[in-house]
Amino acid sequence: MSANAKKPLGRVALKRIKTKEEILAAALDILSEQGVEGLTLAAVAEQLGFTKPALYHYFRSKEALIRSLVLELV
Repeated sequence: MSANAKKPLGRVALKRIKTKEEILAAALDILSEQGVEGLTLAAVAEQLGFTKPALYHYFRSKEALIRSLVLELV
């Protein structure tokens, strides 16, 4: 395998990517319905049935979540 060849993603990595996509989709829904003021990690966690600490595993702050949303939309 060459140095530039990428290893296929494992099951855990794929699940993490899927979960991040679900979080971003929920955040976008909340943002479109309630605006920035309504977008909180607690609101996203509640919509997904997650605990707030579980979201911190993926995003350290509301700002990090918004930054990821912007990068996805650009």
